[in-house]
Amino acid sequence: MKIGEDFDKIEWQVADWNLLEPNAFIGDSLLFLLAIVLAFKVRKASDGTAFYKNWTRFFIVFGVSLFVGGLGHLMWNYWGITGKYFSWYTSIIAVYFIEQAMISLYPKKRIRKGLVNWSILKLILSLAGLTVLILKVDLVQDVSKGLLIPSINSALGMILSLVVLGSIYQKNKVGDFKFFWIGIAILLPSAFFQFMKISFAQWFDRNDVSHVLLAITFICYTIGVLNFRKTIPDKLLRG
Repeated sequence: MKIGEDFDKIEWQVADWNLLEPNAFIGDSLLFLLAIVLAFKVRKASDGTAFYKNWTRFFIVFGVSLFVGGLGHLMWNYWGITGKYFSWYTSIIAVYFIEQAMISLYPKKRIRKGLVNWSILKLILSLAGLTVLILKVDLVQDVSKGLLIPSINSALGMILSLVVLGSIYQKNKVGDFKFFWIGIAILLPSAFFQFMKISFAQWFDRNDVSHVLLAITFICYTIGVLNFRKTIPDKLLRG
């Protein structure tokens, strides 16, 4: 076990290919498959409302983001820092879909429209901020800096949509949001493991810990979405 520093990256020689971090690629690939399965489950339960549509989009976009991110780890010796860009951008877009799903439930049209515009503005600013960061900062020397904008965007989006809006809805009996909150609570330790650089083994490092926590969070989100119809009248769901 290591704290405060990372294990050496695992090298994987396949024919003439010098690959890195196969454990990260395997973890991201498994998360991709899980996300796609959950997306189909949500889509199957969908009634065509924005809530279900946007949760489906979240799982698909974030799943693809994770898979390509895994390739970025695996192909680091060939793609370099550019192999990280796609997953950084798409992770921002994925959070936008969660925001839109939760905002779609707001009963007052004027406020709902304002929240939608806020979400769009945050999306644009986050994508623009990430672009500036990529162009102005030497991310090769410290790849973790590239996660700054996506992390801030995720924190703001999750807190405001799942926690703040979720609390408002819960108070007004617009559905039961406990599984969304449980998912967030489960994911929170991931930041601690990443910040403190806590890894249990070379084949199960801090990224692998995050993968496990994220998988559980995905399942909690899905349970929350699938159970949602049972806790809210159709007329409220359809706004």
